[in-house]
Amino acid sequence: MPQKVRPQVPKRLPAGKAKGKASGAPDGEGWLHEIQIDGRRIMARVEDGRVRLVDEKGKDVEGRFEHIAAAIAGLGLESALLDGEVALLRRDGTTAPPPSSARAAPRQGEVVYLVFDLLYLEGRDLMESPLAARKQALRRLLGAPGAGPLRYADHVEGAWEEVVEKGCRLALKGIVSKRIDAPYVPGRGPGWVVASCGGARHGKVRQKITPAMQRALGHRG
Repeated sequence: MPQKVRPQVPKRLPAGKAKGKASGAPDGEGWLHEIQIDGRRIMARVEDGRVRLVDEKGKDVEGRFEHIAAAIAGLGLESALLDGEVALLRRDGTTAPPPSSARAAPRQGEVVYLVFDLLYLEGRDLMESPLAARKQALRRLLGAPGAGPLRYADHVEGAWEEVVEKGCRLALKGIVSKRIDAPYVPGRGPGWVVASCGGARHGKVRQKITPAMQRALGHRG
């Protein structure tokens, strides 16, 4: 299994300004779109059946999110590397960074691990595989979006500008668009871009999240 993998991060495209090829915005087919999660980036490493949750600084945090580590252990894997975000999933379908105290979470929502990528599985390095294949393998591993602390973060398809417009109307943090044929590239690469909406800072009254976007955040839909 690869060691010390840096997370892939998207190039930022401010919503309302990122239009057309010149800006690097998605143009045409070959892209999928995910809700930008307002949480804490975490990689889950399974080695010899032991689960570690590692943040962007390389710090082990499974002690803080024991219920998530237990859910991953329940998959019965010997080796795997998952990428996603631990977030507070509110009842209205929006996300926030996990609270410092686990006791506060039930009053606000549920602390879950929204997994959007699979880099290694049972002896197979998937980092060079296209995103579409990695997402398919991840969905087979985790199953359809549903309840519980471990959730497959689904995606939506469609015209980029339309998806971003809908997401920003819902006061989401942003929309992350990814090339479906791209490998996983640690660091900032051209295969991922994010259009920021600023929903995490304002937009006090949120509209109802659509079923497709609920699924993208791990709801049953």
